[in-house]
Amino acid sequence: MTTRQQQCFFLFLALLFTLTNAQLSHRATYRDIYTKIPINILLLLPSNDSYKFSTSKILPSLDLAIEDMRDTSYGARFDVKIISDKCDCTSIKAPVNAMENIYRMRNHTKSFQAVFGPMCDYSLAPIARYAPFWNVSVITVGALAQDFRKNKNTEYRTLTNIGPTLYWLDRFVSKVFKKFNWKQVIFLFDKDYHEQITNFNCYLTMASLKTALLNANVSVDYKIRDKQDPRSVETILEEFVGNKFSVVLLCGSTDFVSEIMIAAHKLGFINGEYVFINFDLYAQMHSEDRLLRPWKLISASKRTRLDDKNNSLKLAYQGLMIVTLKIEDANGRYRSFQQRMYNRYAQAFRNESEVNYFVASFYDAMHIYVKALDQTVSRGNNPNDLSELLRNIWSKKFEGVTGTINIDTYGDRIGEFVMHDMNPDTFQFEAIISTTINNTDVVLEYNDMSRPIYWY
Repeated sequence: MTTRQQQCFFLFLALLFTLTNAQLSHRATYRDIYTKIPINILLLLPSNDSYKFSTSKILPSLDLAIEDMRDTSYGARFDVKIISDKCDCTSIKAPVNAMENIYRMRNHTKSFQAVFGPMCDYSLAPIARYAPFWNVSVITVGALAQDFRKNKNTEYRTLTNIGPTLYWLDRFVSKVFKKFNWKQVIFLFDKDYHEQITNFNCYLTMASLKTALLNANVSVDYKIRDKQDPRSVETILEEFVGNKFSVVLLCGSTDFVSEIMIAAHKLGFINGEYVFINFDLYAQMHSEDRLLRPWKLISASKRTRLDDKNNSLKLAYQGLMIVTLKIEDANGRYRSFQQRMYNRYAQAFRNESEVNYFVASFYDAMHIYVKALDQTVSRGNNPNDLSELLRNIWSKKFEGVTGTINIDTYGDRIGEFVMHDMNPDTFQFEAIISTTINNTDVVLEYNDMSRPIYWY
């Protein structure tokens, strides 16, 4: 072959290589842009911004998750669209809105693959019951009540909960009672209290704890707060607690808890013989003082009942312990997410702290859902194959901005909780008992040598 022929031959190969690459590039572009699998998600949350999980707070986090997934190996093949509708915390309007949206979509020969939300148990329950018949999965950060777990295989077959549940709170509290050999307890709570979380939050929490402790052979009594009761809090404590109970579980507003603790202080109950435990699961979402220095939140009208010259307000809280959700940020991802969301969507959040655990959990939920979809499709299955989809979520572990997310065999996140008490030197509450996940259960973490409980 002459030199001229060799040059022509290599020029031909170079041209062929260029054309082949262009064709491959065109095919990749076509696949990414024009053949993406459509995924429609119905978002049902309250429009009322007094809720910590209103649409205006959660929708930006889902939009950000979708944007972040476009360049991932699991999200590139999907075209995810969110259609949102308002959903109050009742059992009537929520399922009607869901049904209208689902059948309106089907009239256009399309379908929803999933419902995200609702958060309130009473609005979630009917939607989760209908979901198997609509062939949609339901993903929430709510579903606190035990009924969702008890009836998972019969009524709520496609429900997945990325948030905490009362089942795991019950496990935590039962282990604490066993640790300290507590055999009897009284509940004092406000059944109507919900404070921007969910309706009847305290009622649901205490009802679940009552069943769990009775099953653990703990004697349980309770007093539901009646706002019409003319008796003073001191009289109620003397009558219902007195020398009959040494462990008291509380749930209610900050004013409700402060009334109990001020009265307990005046009666001499803050003497090491009584333990008051307040269940404020989402305290971190409200303010730093709510968890670390709750005595600062005592209203001015109640402050006059105590002489604060000798730190009486602070001392009233020495007999209190607070149980909250465990929110870890070991690698800084949660904090980074808060900053990113606030910088990007400042119109939705007044400050970074408003980018709360619910907002972050829905972000994680979107990633988990799309990862499961990708695994489903990668195995040759239809994205509407719910059985395969749920197998790719349940009994699996994921990493997210809210930490390691362990989903158990019931489709519930294994919840972790923390108990805090006050350090008498700093007058601030500190974590004393927490949990770690060991396979499919939680284990108490408590070191009384490095940080003993101050029983007073």
